Amino acid sequence: MSWLLSVFCVAVLSLAAPAPAPAHAASGDQSIAEWSIGALAESKARIESLAADLAQAPGETREMTDQTRKALMSGTGVRGFTYLLILLLVGSATEWLYWTYAYAPLRALQSTTVQTPREALRAGLRRLTCGYGPVSAACESRCGPSDRRRPSDTASAANGRQG
Repeated sequence: MSWLLSVFCVAVLSLAAPAPAPAHAASGDQSIAEWSIGALAESKARIESLAADLAQAPGETREMTDQTRKALMSGTGVRGFTYLLILLLVGSATEWLYWTYAYAPLRALQSTTVQTPREALRAGLRRLTCGYGPVSAACESRCGPSDRRRPSDTASAANGRQG
């Protein structure tokens, strides 16, 4: 047990310690005790800087809240918040509607027993499709190129140029 503990301590100290300076690496006279003391001092400095950052968090949170209030009181802020609210409502309604119809097949897929690896693969792919169907549909509809033209648009544009 003590062997495992010493290996763990060496691993933690090696991760916490900065890269050795070239002067110390060239001299080679630095002992493990000096190295571990340096690593602990560096870790202590990192923890103190994190504590200082954490102490500044309430002030930064207040400042961010004030900036958010000012931004929301403008016309652009109200419009953006309204769009966000509409997207959340439409997204939650779509999700609710999807799971209204997809929960029964998902429950049937989860209760199926498989005997062969091929059946396991088919069941897994069906579960993946059923579980991530709304996500993939949403990504496909929103991430596709928005400047696609229909063939009728290109034909009418070509006719408009000729006439």
